[in-house]
Amino acid sequence: MQGKGADYGNQSINQSINILIINLKKSTQRRQFMQKQFDELQKCFPDFHLNYQFFTGVNGNEEANHPLFKKYNSKKRLARKGQDMSLSQLGCFASHYLLLEKCVQLNEPVIILEDDAILLDGFYDVLKYAPTVANYFEFFRLSNRSGGNNVKSAPLFQIPNTNLIISQVYKGWANTTGYFVTPRAAKKFLTQMKEWIYNVDITMDRYWENKVHFCALLPNVVRPQDEFLSQIQMNKTKRSISVKLKREIFAAYDRVNKCLFDLLH
Repeated sequence: MQGKGADYGNQSINQSINILIINLKKSTQRRQFMQKQFDELQKCFPDFHLNYQFFTGVNGNEEANHPLFKKYNSKKRLARKGQDMSLSQLGCFASHYLLLEKCVQLNEPVIILEDDAILLDGFYDVLKYAPTVANYFEFFRLSNRSGGNNVKSAPLFQIPNTNLIISQVYKGWANTTGYFVTPRAAKKFLTQMKEWIYNVDITMDRYWENKVHFCALLPNVVRPQDEFLSQIQMNKTKRSISVKLKREIFAAYDRVNKCLFDLLH
């Protein structure tokens, strides 16, 4: 993490944004990993107040009867994906859901990170830019896209004095390692999440449903730590011919709706 950052004129150098970090109670190593990164960042920028806190995430494997899991529609999930969500996937969904609620309660933008996020050069610039009046975005990803960032995109705004560009993207990110979100966008996500069918990252990717402008920061300023084994277990079942056919029908329906939304917006 380099000791430099963009200049925002009269904006206060001490201005900060709430950073909420999802961390399972048992994941002490990950908590220490994140703490160390923020300690190092603070040393680089001693005059900048880092406002971050850890949020105890929902461990689906240990909280199988969590009340939020009632939102999960297993029947629709099986029809569209051919397999159930695992308890750990439900726990991940619930954790992000609760922090989106927290964003609405605070009534201010926040940055949400998972506890395997590696902070890259440019993260500090985002922290300075995010709370300023220059930031008119309601949501944008901070992490890299699963499968690579080589996707169709349209540049919208370059953060001053940096190489960081917020772009509109047209392909799913499949990643919730880190993102900036406003109360307005959080409310849209929560409305969409009254019923859970897809994993939380895929749900948030479905911008033609939630009407949240699908933006991402390129290059990314956080990425997941590969050395940590994923705590999200996935159910793997063999799909029948009928299940595969239903899945393809729903996928085609999604492509049509997405295409129509892109044409109209």
